[in-house]
Amino acid sequence: MNSFFTEDFLKAKLLYRPNRFVVRLKIDGIEYGASLPNPGKLGELFIPGVTLYVVPMRAEVKYPYRVIAVESYSGEVIMLDTHTNNKVAGYLINSSKIPSLLEYHVKKNEVTVGNSRFDFLLENEKHEELYCEIKSCTLFGGSLAMFPDAVTTRGRRHVEELTSMAESGIKTAVVFIIQSNNIQYFLPDFHTDPEFSETLYKSRNKIKIIPVLAGWNDQLQLETKEVEVPIIWNLYEKMGRMDRGVYIMLVKISEDTQLEINNSRSHHLKSGYYAYVDYESDNLSKKIERHKRIRKKCITERDFLRNFAEIDSVWAIRGDSDRSCQISSALKSISDYEIADFGNPTCGCSSHLIFFAENPRLKRDFQELLLDYRMRFLVEEFA
Repeated sequence: MNSFFTEDFLKAKLLYRPNRFVVRLKIDGIEYGASLPNPGKLGELFIPGVTLYVVPMRAEVKYPYRVIAVESYSGEVIMLDTHTNNKVAGYLINSSKIPSLLEYHVKKNEVTVGNSRFDFLLENEKHEELYCEIKSCTLFGGSLAMFPDAVTTRGRRHVEELTSMAESGIKTAVVFIIQSNNIQYFLPDFHTDPEFSETLYKSRNKIKIIPVLAGWNDQLQLETKEVEVPIIWNLYEKMGRMDRGVYIMLVKISEDTQLEINNSRSHHLKSGYYAYVDYESDNLSKKIERHKRIRKKCITERDFLRNFAEIDSVWAIRGDSDRSCQISSALKSISDYEIADFGNPTCGCSSHLIFFAENPRLKRDFQELLLDYRMRFLVEEFA
């Protein structure tokens, strides 16, 4: 076991997350603000009430605490501090705990090549150098880990630059530190960021792509199994490269509304949150963007809804079959009720519009449903 924290840590309860880099939390019944050094969405982890691990900060900084880890629904401690992630990676490399980098040690941190900066320059006994970028992976569903959990233009650029360097004869690698010891497989998250996923896929034979397990105990000590996990590229080729599948669009209506549809139909919509589910057989990404826009000329009931509502979130669930009815049914089981006959569905369902009085994105059962359809069921089909 190894500890990467010299300061004492405290446990806190999450209240809410006002933006990507700040959370509000409670310690001993008192509310505080805390910085969060992690830009990920973390939706499946940051359910209000979960346990956070925090360390106190200097008196002169804006927030008195910094979040370093979170306890998952299963009780697993997930490291969130990206600064610690690089320290862990350096430790694993220098301790010869990553089989694919067994001969290398860290020669230099934060190295610049052209317009890019990479986390490490490694070197082996033959004085051969290797440029290495480190990514922290915190998204897990069952036995599968995926990265990223939010679109990462910077991450895609890193892979492209490492690939270009490799094509010119320079050795390169990207290491994904999976913050768990309970993972068997790794994939790029093609639901969330298909461009990053395809870039990584096309680079797989040019740069080293190394997913490594690194779990933590409740004393914030590293408990790595020193194991690399396989990337199931055949599953990505089957499911991840297509641009079709289901999407869930979550919108918010602030006031009770009578939604009139071409003066022929109407729906009474209470203030709250509405999840709309649909399937697109091609060009899923472009159609999601189109459906997110407010339209001057409304054609479908979905268009009328969008003009009255504020978009909260959209999730794509890419795959080779139409699971919109199945997902709608699953959402109905955890919702307040459905909006009958919305959209004139021809599939046999009464509606694909589901109402939630409170934001379902902040609910455990909603996040677990997303993990099921985006991750767990994929591995079941693969197995």
